[in-house]
Amino acid sequence: MSEWIDISSAWISTRHETLVVLEGVAETKLSRTATERPGWTLRHSVTFLAALDAEVLQLATGEEITDWDLRRLRGEAMFAAQYLRMRDLLPFLTDTAQRVEDYMSANEPNDISSAIVAIRGKLVEAQSVLEIIKEANQ
Repeated sequence: MSEWIDISSAWISTRHETLVVLEGVAETKLSRTATERPGWTLRHSVTFLAALDAEVLQLATGEEITDWDLRRLRGEAMFAAQYLRMRDLLPFLTDTAQRVEDYMSANEPNDISSAIVAIRGKLVEAQSVLEIIKEANQ
């Protein structure tokens, strides 16, 4: 149980910090290259947060999911956020983060060890996106 609380708190904290940092990002910065991923702009990195939220929510349910379904889930989440302007993107990302927070706070997966390992990997990716956003906003 303690491990679940720790990973949940770390995820929620990272997503809250990311939303705070995003509030200071100008719309014009979203189209700038801000990552080492070829062809990715800051917008891609920011919309990737929606994908991470969707993946973490799926992992937190403890339901079995194939790699193919996880990629599909990621693509759908990024696509839903891709064309939003900043004024709409922030509430969208706040909503996706809130859904994950609500679920993680109220539930614990049956196979907690595999969920924690997978979510730790997603947490590292979310922290990486946070750093990309911070650097782009300087």
